[in-house]
Amino acid sequence: MLYSIIASILLSALSAGPAASASIYPRASLSSCLSNSVRKVLTPGENGFSNASLAFNRRLSYTPAAIAYPTSPQQVAAIVKCGAAQGIPVTARSGGHSYAAYGLGGEDNHLIVDLSLMKSISMNTDPQNNVYVVAQTGNRLGELAQYIWDNGQRALPHGSCPYVGIGGHAAYGGFGPYSRKSGFLLDHTVAAEVVLANGSIVTASSTSNPDLFFALRGAAPSYGIVTAWTFLTDPAPPSLINYEINFPSYHTVNASQATLILNSFTNFAMTNPDPNLSVVIPIGWMDNQHLHMDIEGVFFGTIDELNAAVAPLMQMIASLSPTLHTQAPANYMYGTRYHTVGNSWNVSSGDYSDTFFAKSIMLNPQTAKSVDYANWVGWMIENGASGPSTWWCNIDLYGGVTSDVPDFATAYSNRDDILNFQFYGTSGANAFPGNGVSFMNNLVSNLQSNVVQAYPCYIDPTLTPNQWENQYYASNLAKLLAIKSVWDPSNIFRFPQSIPIA
Repeated sequence: MLYSIIASILLSALSAGPAASASIYPRASLSSCLSNSVRKVLTPGENGFSNASLAFNRRLSYTPAAIAYPTSPQQVAAIVKCGAAQGIPVTARSGGHSYAAYGLGGEDNHLIVDLSLMKSISMNTDPQNNVYVVAQTGNRLGELAQYIWDNGQRALPHGSCPYVGIGGHAAYGGFGPYSRKSGFLLDHTVAAEVVLANGSIVTASSTSNPDLFFALRGAAPSYGIVTAWTFLTDPAPPSLINYEINFPSYHTVNASQATLILNSFTNFAMTNPDPNLSVVIPIGWMDNQHLHMDIEGVFFGTIDELNAAVAPLMQMIASLSPTLHTQAPANYMYGTRYHTVGNSWNVSSGDYSDTFFAKSIMLNPQTAKSVDYANWVGWMIENGASGPSTWWCNIDLYGGVTSDVPDFATAYSNRDDILNFQFYGTSGANAFPGNGVSFMNNLVSNLQSNVVQAYPCYIDPTLTPNQWENQYYASNLAKLLAIKSVWDPSNIFRFPQSIPIA
C-alpha cells in the first residue's frame, strides 16, 4: 500500500526510539508479576472486579485479563512490563468515558492500567510569566478546571462533561465552548510524561522526542501511557454571556423552519464568525412526535459585541421571528457550569453511566456545500419515532483559533472544519434497541453518505479500518504508522482502532 511505502521513508527520518522486545522481560505469570508490581490488582472472579470492569457505555461489555491501579509512573512501567512479558495488550483508563469502551480495551483480555489513583496536580510560572499546570491523568476535567480556577483564575479549552478523564480527552482533541477562542485542549499541551512499551519513562515535547509528541496529540493511546500532561493555561476571560435564540413556537420546529435554520447556520459558519462566539444547535426528537431545536452558546465579551456577532445569523433567519435571550454576564467558572452535566464542575458525587451509541461527522467549507438539509430533516420527521427512546444531534460551530494550527502540526488533523455533528442515541437504563445502531447510522448517512471527516473524541467502534483511519487521521496516517514502528514495535498498546504496525 502507498502509505506503507511512505511510512518506510518517514521512518528513516524519525528520531531513534527505544528498543523493545518482550524477551527482555521476566516470564512470570501475569497475576504474580502484577502483585509484585502494584498494591491493588483485580482479576476475574475477585470481589470488585465486576463493577470495576463495567463500561461507561453499558451497551458494551468486555472482560479484562486484569485491572491494576498504580500510584506512580514507576508502577505504571512495571505493569506495562508484566503485560508485555505475556504478550497481553496493555490499555490505560483515565476517566473511562470512551464511547467505544476503549478504556477496557474494546475487546476481552486486555491488561487495564486504571489511573484513577494518580491525581497529582500542580502549577508553575516561568520567567516570561507563562503559567503551566502539570496534571496526572487520573484527574477528571472538572478537577482540572476547578484547580486552575482556584489557583489564579486560569482557564483551558476543553469539553463540558466534568467526569471525562483528561488522559483521553487531551489525547484525541478536547473541544468545548472556549475552543474557538483558545483552541483544543491538545493545543495547550507543551509536554507529556509517558511510559513506553519497554517500561521506560520519557518526556515528550517539541524539543524532546518531538516525533512522539506529535503522535501523542491526537493518537496517544497507540504509543504509550501518558501519566501526566503539562498544559499552558490562559488567564480566564473576565466574563461571559450565556445566550439562547428561540422562536415563537419555542423549541418546536417544522420541516421548512428546521431546514432554513440549518442552511443559515452553515452559511453563517462559512463567514468565519467572531472567535469569541460559541454556538451549538441541538436538534432531536421530542415527545415522540416532533423535532426540537434551538440555537445556544456562550459569548466571551459584552452584550453589544454579542449582538454584533450574531446579527448576520439573526438576519438569515429573520422570517422565523427569532428572539435572542441572554443571561447576566458571569465569571468564567460560574458561567461555564451551565453547559456541564448537572450544571456543575464538581465530581464529588460520583460518575454516571449510559446505554448509547454515538458517532460524528465534521464538515469543512467544501463538504458542507453538498449537504441536503431538506432531505435530512424530512428523513428525521418520517423516521424519528422508530429510533432509540431518545436521540439527538448537537451541531457545534468550529473554526476560530482551532483552524490556525496546520493539519500537519499534530496527529489530530481535521483543522479546516467549520461544523461538528455529534449523533447520540440513548436508552438510559434500559437495553439498547436492536435497531438502534442501524437507526443512528441511517441518521448520519441521510446527511452525508460518504463521511470524510469525524471527531475522534466521539469515537465510533463500528467504522471499518479504512473509514476510521481516513476520517480521524487523513494525511497524517503515514507519519503515524512510521512513529508507531519506532516507539511500539511490538504493538503492546493495541486496541481495535489503534494505529497499527506498518
